[in-house]
Amino acid sequence: MAGEPGFDEMALRQFGQQIGRLLMGESLTREETYQAYKAILNNEQPDLQQGAFMAALHGKHANPAELAGVWQAFQEVDINHQTITTPEPFVEIAGTGADSLKTLNISTGAAIIAAAAGAYVAKKGAPAITGKAGTADTFAALGIETMAPLSQVARSVETIGLGFAHAFSAHSAKLGRILSQIRFPSSITIVGPLTNGFNAKRQVLGVFMPPLTGLVAALAKEIGFERVLVPCGHSAEHPDRFIDEYSNIGPTSVTELKADGSIHNYILTPADLGLKQYRYEDIATGDDAVANAKMIADVLSGRDQGAKRDVLCLNAGAVLYLADKAKDIGDGYDKALAAVESGKGLEKLRQLILTQNADPAAGLATLEKLIGSPVATV
Repeated sequence: MAGEPGFDEMALRQFGQQIGRLLMGESLTREETYQAYKAILNNEQPDLQQGAFMAALHGKHANPAELAGVWQAFQEVDINHQTITTPEPFVEIAGTGADSLKTLNISTGAAIIAAAAGAYVAKKGAPAITGKAGTADTFAALGIETMAPLSQVARSVETIGLGFAHAFSAHSAKLGRILSQIRFPSSITIVGPLTNGFNAKRQVLGVFMPPLTGLVAALAKEIGFERVLVPCGHSAEHPDRFIDEYSNIGPTSVTELKADGSIHNYILTPADLGLKQYRYEDIATGDDAVANAKMIADVLSGRDQGAKRDVLCLNAGAVLYLADKAKDIGDGYDKALAAVESGKGLEKLRQLILTQNADPAAGLATLEKLIGSPVATV
């Protein structure tokens, strides 16, 4: 029988054997997973085999060694590297996506607010894969030119404390090819937010299931992160469904990697921070990116002072805590809320448009239309 045109038959069979092992529940070594994902990224296997391997690894529940192999492949083969030089540590914030309760783009708004409160924040994100509006989609609807070169993103972080990198800029076209063909969760969902060309050492990384918090924190430690917060938010109304953020609709399961290398697990409730607990519908996603961007703009402009403001400030508070700008997340929430109430959040968004966009006027016009009132230049 003739082999797959353009591929080595022996390599096809070896790769297929690894898929079979995963389907039987067997684990691969970090090196095996690294080599397999490198072959996927380099398009050295047929699409069917690539998809089968990705689905089998994720379905088997990849262990830290396997995830480290996936991460290593991306870091070495796919990531575009860019140095960010700041006078104090910068923080990345992201969610894995694939959560079962879809909300407004919380980490997007939280990144803006945390930067407004004094943190250096590098935000990375992709178009929608499992939800209605990905981070990149929502930033674009807010007026940000999302495909800015990484050098420009780095300059934004260095000069105004905030920059946004599109996943397709941060990664080579290899990731874009894969994401354009899949609509299912994979190990990329877990590992992708930890891959970075900015050499970030601190990150808030929300996950879509509580058992993943410890797994991701252990992975982060293994691959060299210094401090990480890994939350998975619960819903009191929907006890079997979750959000990949800190929750104000129920408790949050958190695993924290501290600077001394210790890992701690705990539960945080809205009441612990003196916050009201809301219903899922109060923070649920809109129909598209424009609707979600409008929710963020309404918070930043002071028009929305309810559940959406609280959940954005809660997650911004986690960033401020990691950035050493707050003694704990509750203190971070207070500082984030003060930044919103003072108008600094909206001002920070304007600064991002002016700093990162090649055509700031167009971006400001988009934002003005979104919030329904003039946005002055600075």
